[in-house]
Amino acid sequence: MNKKKYNIYNNFSFSNLSLFSIIQVFLSIFIIVFLLKSCVIEFYKVESASMESELFEGEIVVLSRVAYFFGLPTRLPIFGINLSPYLRYYYRDLKLGDVVIIDGLISQNINNKKFIIKRITGLPGDSVAIEENSFGLRYHLQKSSVNNSCPLIKIPHQNEKIIIDINNIFQYENILINECDDFYSIKNMILANSDYKYELKVKNDYFFVQGDNSNVSYDSRSFGLIPQKSIIGKGLIRFFSNKKRKDKSIIKLI
Repeated sequence: MNKKKYNIYNNFSFSNLSLFSIIQVFLSIFIIVFLLKSCVIEFYKVESASMESELFEGEIVVLSRVAYFFGLPTRLPIFGINLSPYLRYYYRDLKLGDVVIIDGLISQNINNKKFIIKRITGLPGDSVAIEENSFGLRYHLQKSSVNNSCPLIKIPHQNEKIIIDINNIFQYENILINECDDFYSIKNMILANSDYKYELKVKNDYFFVQGDNSNVSYDSRSFGLIPQKSIIGKGLIRFFSNKKRKDKSIIKLI
């Protein structure tokens, strides 16, 4: 007795599917891709020379959104809707030398409201010297060669309490603006009353970040410390080599 081999693909055709079934398939694919891009992995195009010679302009960086935490992104892909950066579970500390992507929209002291890529060079507990010049405030890690008369602050960690008054308001201004929605009223109150002291309980760890190409990089030396909530992930892989790159490697771990 001859038996026909049954192949499911012989009878499959998209024409056999209803419109509703096709919509379900494409909607499922969209949701999976959307969730992966929102919470697991992201692609970032390097837009400046600030990270040369590690990363060149135009190269693509694969970013892990789960390198440090599980949780919601700062803003949803495609829609650009801002979400709470506090709805996260951190399971790993950020380390010195990590290359991270920062959401400039979340860090209130950064003028560039796009995503920027930098390297962590200062951790909570490190000292930062603050120097005032004709261009405003400049921030330096204590190991940098700056005038010893410059005021120093410690990079704060989460839950640390800081007393802010007329004597240190400008040193802690970039932290206060990221921690308090009513920043300007608090600042004006301190400036108006020299005896007023404001106790701040810090919600975030803070970090000092710099570009590898320090001559052209806009980083913590200009905008100060950044809160952990603005760091959306860690750079893992670089691909699509720039013509300037000597090794010409297409893919490389960061």
